[in-house]
Amino acid sequence: DLSTENLHFLSSRQALADLAHFRTVTAESRGLTNSKWVAFGGSYPGSLAAWFRLKYPQLVHASVATSAPVHATVNFP
Repeated sequence: DLSTENLHFLSSRQALADLAHFRTVTAESRGLTNSKWVAFGGSYPGSLAAWFRLKYPQLVHASVATSAPVHATVNFP
């Protein structure tokens, strides 16, 4: 829900964990465990795609990060 106590889930770290969970559950439920996955994204999602490949290389074969910012930014909007 959108309650104040749940705002700590709105982070790039949590978004990456959500992606990893989605990828794992989808692969298992659809019989795609031996398939190669590629993450795509532009701007902030592009950064997530690149970070996903770095953090979970066992889950994603490659990533395409279009227009992804390359400099770290605090509180990335």
